[in-house]
Amino acid sequence: VSAGSLVLPGSGTVTVDMTDFTFMTGLANPVLVGVGDGDVAKFSVDEDAVRNDPDGLSLYNLSATLPADEKGTYYYAAGKKWNMLDTMAVTRGMYGGKPNAPWQVKRGSYQVFKTPAQCTKDGAPLPFRRIRRKDIGDIYSTGYSDHFPVRVILQPTSE
Repeated sequence: VSAGSLVLPGSGTVTVDMTDFTFMTGLANPVLVGVGDGDVAKFSVDEDAVRNDPDGLSLYNLSATLPADEKGTYYYAAGKKWNMLDTMAVTRGMYGGKPNAPWQVKRGSYQVFKTPAQCTKDGAPLPFRRIRRKDIGDIYSTGYSDHFPVRVILQPTSE
């Protein structure tokens, strides 16, 4: 499942209307991928609450697994601030809860993906667009995106 907009309540879990999916039987285990409406890094995520959700509709925000110094997919230059706008959220069955999903998130594999070619000299994302700066005027950047992508390794469940 891909989301153009991911709204996270203060609990850090996402409860979505997934009436077409059946979480409890393990028939569907979506990965919600999207750009958050706000900085998702500021939300604390309670892994146990997701695992023990009686309805099984809460999703675990994988950005909670990142160390503080790695939380940043977008750099807001005007405020000189990193934001964690891009994220993935998974069902409890994909993160060690029951019922098991056919695929599991490999622990420790979720990361913000960036290579030197994707970064400015300061380490921010190198965008593909016109950049207007007061100090140098208009420049045209032939980078990749103004956000870094996120990735995770999924592995088959072994019972």
